[in-house]
Amino acid sequence: MPDPQESLAAFYAALAERPDLNARVGGADPAVAGSLSLTSLRQCGLPQDRPAVVCDFGCGIGRVAAPVAHALAPGSRLVGIDIMPEFIDFCRGHVRAAGVTSEFHLLAAENDHYARTAERRAAGDAALGHDALAAALGGTVHFLYAISVFTHLSPPMAAEALRLIAALLAPGGLAVLTFFLHDEEVELERRRGWRGGFDLKAGYWDGEAFYGSRRDPLAFVAYRPAGMLALAHAQGLSLRSCHAGAWRGTGIITHALQDFVVLEKTG
Repeated sequence: MPDPQESLAAFYAALAERPDLNARVGGADPAVAGSLSLTSLRQCGLPQDRPAVVCDFGCGIGRVAAPVAHALAPGSRLVGIDIMPEFIDFCRGHVRAAGVTSEFHLLAAENDHYARTAERRAAGDAALGHDALAAALGGTVHFLYAISVFTHLSPPMAAEALRLIAALLAPGGLAVLTFFLHDEEVELERRRGWRGGFDLKAGYWDGEAFYGSRRDPLAFVAYRPAGMLALAHAQGLSLRSCHAGAWRGTGIITHALQDFVVLEKTG
């Protein structure tokens, strides 16, 4: 049986040869980013003691999917979904773990922020629409996570993503989603000058969403907690827990930058 550490090291070695891809997803050390995210997901209920179907919704280049695959129990299935063809290609070629089935699907959707840096392939990519993906995988996912996805979605886009997530989840399944939850405490910090590492002086509210930039609105999207919950409840997803991130600039000590929200499919 292949050594798990060697297999994971091979993934990071392949990624080191593609710094252009890593730059598109933030540019941080991929091993550190993956390890920190795995720690947060474990705290949020990632199943590791039994076979499970786990979905990385917005898998990017696999920086989280790779360590998660190695953490799952034998017999598990890891499903990755993304809108970027080159990201899906990389994951298909390099994310694998002994005893775990891995598959990656290209979702037919657009996001203006990512389109700014994407090298789109010619038309004809085998992309699945929301309904087709729901038909193929609907009701099978026990645990889904979406890291740095909703921080780049407007409310209509978020509502559509939550509709798909609810369709993918099995009854009682968990969805761990990261947000920037912009409440009164955060607004006070923003007015004081901000300690969270983001320059949001040019930010603005539009309905329930706060956008960090008019030039590239989807680069940073925050939500009022009540607005986020309303979108989730509309899809039969109820709040199970919420874990504050360091982005808030309030002096909280945590290894997570964004707020981790755990939702359960109850409807």
